[in-house]
Amino acid sequence: MDPGSGALTAGETLDLRNPKPVNPWGLHNIRAVQPYADRFAVTGSEDGYICVVDVMEWTILSQTVYNASAQRGINSVALSPTGDLLVANCAVGAQDSNLWYFTLDQNLLPRLSDHVNLRVAPTAAQVFNFSSTEEGALWMGSVSGGKLDVAGYDQVTSPLGSALGYQAGGQLALVSHDLYEYATGG
Repeated sequence: MDPGSGALTAGETLDLRNPKPVNPWGLHNIRAVQPYADRFAVTGSEDGYICVVDVMEWTILSQTVYNASAQRGINSVALSPTGDLLVANCAVGAQDSNLWYFTLDQNLLPRLSDHVNLRVAPTAAQVFNFSSTEEGALWMGSVSGGKLDVAGYDQVTSPLGSALGYQAGGQLALVSHDLYEYATGG
């Protein structure tokens, strides 16, 4: 696209769809895209795929189903500059998880390190996780020794998923109906 023209020009297309979606509705919507290392993009889709794309070569480097037993797809991803990848989804049933921690190896393949179920009500049939959980909870924790360490949660919004924005240095913004600001300490 010529920045001054105001017109869009279609380029090439990559099909990132999972031929066997994890959700029962056959949805393939990509819900999250994160840039990585100046030339790559990592996506998360409702069909369960984590895809790593080389945007300079316009090639798919990997397509990984985040959970072979999943019944729902990916709602959100967060990616650090060092290749730590968090994947948020909907947990169905008490034994499912809705937060998955991966690391990208040297070949940019996601490797599962840990997973947890962020759920306020343990008997809920399913709990969506977008960036906060649909129960209105903002979860706090850290990664230690390749494991997720959940410190707890703050009940902050109505029972909806919220959007989060984080700025290095420790500022976190959460938006559902209202805007909340947090200092994270790092």
